[in-house]
Amino acid sequence: AHSVLWPPASGDRLALSFVWLEGGLVVSTDEGDLKRGDRILAINGNDEARLTAALRSIVSTENANWLHARGEDVLCDLGTLRVLGLATEFPVPLRIERGGATIDVKVGRSIAGARPHPSEPWVRFAIDKEHGLGVFTLDRCVVDAQYQETLARFFRVVEEQGIGRIAVDVRANGGGDSSVVDEFLRYVDVDGYVNFGGDVRFSSAVALKHWGRSSGVEHSVPGRRDNRRRSDVPLYRGKLDVLTGPHTFSSGNWFAVIVHDNKLGRIIGEPTGNAPSSYGDIVSFTLPKSGLSFTLSYKRWIRPDPSLDPVDALVPDVLVVRTREHVRDGADPVLDYVRNETSKVAVPR
Repeated sequence: AHSVLWPPASGDRLALSFVWLEGGLVVSTDEGDLKRGDRILAINGNDEARLTAALRSIVSTENANWLHARGEDVLCDLGTLRVLGLATEFPVPLRIERGGATIDVKVGRSIAGARPHPSEPWVRFAIDKEHGLGVFTLDRCVVDAQYQETLARFFRVVEEQGIGRIAVDVRANGGGDSSVVDEFLRYVDVDGYVNFGGDVRFSSAVALKHWGRSSGVEHSVPGRRDNRRRSDVPLYRGKLDVLTGPHTFSSGNWFAVIVHDNKLGRIIGEPTGNAPSSYGDIVSFTLPKSGLSFTLSYKRWIRPDPSLDPVDALVPDVLVVRTREHVRDGADPVLDYVRNETSKVAVPR
């Protein structure tokens, strides 16, 4: 799923936001004639099966979860819809189901021109004192001063308030620097853990990136990594959960797999957007005549516990599925599950 020829997006966006659930495409934001919770039956006469087939022609995936996650974005771009032969101009007809009735509506151009960016920081935390829960949200994997400072503040507050369970929310995390999990675990009282192994395929393009080596393949097996635990703060000894979903991808997926395969905590939510043993790290290219950009992976990662393969996604220990009703009501069933479960967790001493 890391080897991608990017479709020629126009940036001309539909006034439409939806999530692709097990039960189909569901409108996630009130816009125009659309209401949150509406079920999308067809886009310009193209039903879910046709939309899925069209997406498969342009989206590189390891599982259907990532195909649907990418579809939530690319199917809202008119240029991409044109390339796929799904629609050509605004307004785009939609057939929806609401309250048992089938309704035809037309969707015009988004005034913003693109999906609005979330106003919250990409790394943040919240303490739910009532339920004895700390939630650390990581929407992308970057190890910088902001991450380091937020991480330190989080564990300091967890210690000060006697929090007995923490949950790391990577449900919106599309990846980045995989070392975020190593830095996170420095605050946890664990001696070490088994890291990923893998194969690296070298080439002239890889040499230009940063390796300096232009040919051959290097193999490594999953191996134990000593945890460089922090010595300047009290270490966390409570319960650990990681919250996942179809948008959990690449280094976000890596975080969850490290915790799962090493039995450091539980995974709660929905299956992830790529396989636990998967391909990653990319070199980028631009075609000289068309100007199209594409990426190619040059590493194959092997999960810490290869005996659990083959699977195409990390399946949670506790499966909590988001439904149309949850979207309609603005509910978060995964956080609700964790909150209810943590209300009687004793603080470890």
